[in-house]
Amino acid sequence: MKEVIINETNKVFIKALERFSKQNDQEIKDVQLIIALDEGQELIYKYCIKGVAKENVTLKQVLGIKNIDFKGLTMIIPPYLMQIFGKLIQEQNSNSVEVVICYNTIKEICRYFLFDKGQKIKEILLENYIE
Repeated sequence: MKEVIINETNKVFIKALERFSKQNDQEIKDVQLIIALDEGQELIYKYCIKGVAKENVTLKQVLGIKNIDFKGLTMIIPPYLMQIFGKLIQEQNSNSVEVVICYNTIKEICRYFLFDKGQKIKEILLENYIE
């Protein structure tokens, strides 16, 4: 089950990066997605171009859903992301962690990087944070 969740999560983020790059007439390597927690400990999403935040987006926009989420991904993905953030917050002893998602054009995979207070801490692997 863990591998299915990781694979589906990667697919979702690759499609999101492709969509945001196309919408902004950018190469996919120049677009990033940031996931963080707001003051109310709710997940927030924003996309960046060349490391500059452009716009906050909803999970539905990340998923490319216009109206109805037939697959139920808006209900499935957030608990896993919250689980990851819980562990990252505990590891860093900080509530200001962010995960930056980038696309590696050579390996054609998403890479995930932990940031805390704007500083890159390390690359993270989903399999180390999802149970």
